[in-house]
Amino acid sequence: MTALTAPVAQPLECLREPVGDPQPELTRLPPVPNKERGAGKGGRNVIAENDELLELDYNNIVGLMGTYAFQSEAWWRTNFVTIELQQIHRQKNDMDLLNLLNDLREGNKPLSKHDSTIQALKTPVKLNQEGIIPTELHPRNVEVDRVNKVELDRLNGQEAHFAGKDSVQFDEYYKTKLPQLWSSVEDVPYPPRYHEATAEADTLDEEKKKLIESREYGKLGDIDEKIDRLKKEADDIKKSFDKKTNSTWASLNFSVKEKSQVMLIWNLDLPAKLANGSRGIVTGFVDSNEYRALIKAIVDRKTAKPDGSSGHQAGQQTHGDKSGGDRSVALSDGYAAAASNSTIKPS
Repeated sequence: MTALTAPVAQPLECLREPVGDPQPELTRLPPVPNKERGAGKGGRNVIAENDELLELDYNNIVGLMGTYAFQSEAWWRTNFVTIELQQIHRQKNDMDLLNLLNDLREGNKPLSKHDSTIQALKTPVKLNQEGIIPTELHPRNVEVDRVNKVELDRLNGQEAHFAGKDSVQFDEYYKTKLPQLWSSVEDVPYPPRYHEATAEADTLDEEKKKLIESREYGKLGDIDEKIDRLKKEADDIKKSFDKKTNSTWASLNFSVKEKSQVMLIWNLDLPAKLANGSRGIVTGFVDSNEYRALIKAIVDRKTAKPDGSSGHQAGQQTHGDKSGGDRSVALSDGYAAAASNSTIKPS
């Protein structure tokens, strides 16, 4: 956020001589400054100069406090506590980029000392051996959809259409760990504690009614507080759960072709490096029956007993090895999802 580059109001001035009025205390507003004083049309660009950024005395209630929100008087009245994160993750192996970002954030000049880093950032990124294209960032979904459509149309081959809704039975391990992941394809039940708190509140409500009907008011005690506390607990659980399950990023319908660029949008299985932002390329398709057989084979291998027999029965869900990688996520009639898809090349 930026403040105005010129004051739109100033403190009232007291005229030494009346203007058409004998009252000496008559006040008037000073003239509004010419708009040419602001940035643009040759005006002073206070952001680029990065000076003191003060047009009026800092004690004035009305006036330009600074270019940035944190330089305003209102900001300081909030008594915010500034916290600087010290542990570096993404740029820990690129100190040149890290130093550039720090100087940009802190307003340190000149930036000419970072010319080599800036030039390197302008250099097109080379494709890796799998042909994965660097991810583009756009501010609006409509722009993302437009770019994806253009790139999809450039590919040869037939489109495969998928719907974000399906009738599936999910592995309970993943289902309880990542309810937001399955919300677009299945109604996930609220956590057990939600139902427990709701039932306890209803029981106390009934008890309260009986005590009032029998005029045993002395036994009511703090029953209202208990009911309110339980209802609030259930409501908080519901709001938190709904927030997770309603924030799906995936489209309800989407199309892909062979060689389509794809990206995972949830942390599905971190040990298997299936994380939010993981990139891949579609290398082929299999029909639903073949894919279901593939998933069953994976489950049978993960649940095989020492004697070589399988501990899995048709339609039975299994947690398998929780370390991830190729464990079954879901089984369904005709459709399935797995943590490891043989038709996708992970980045």
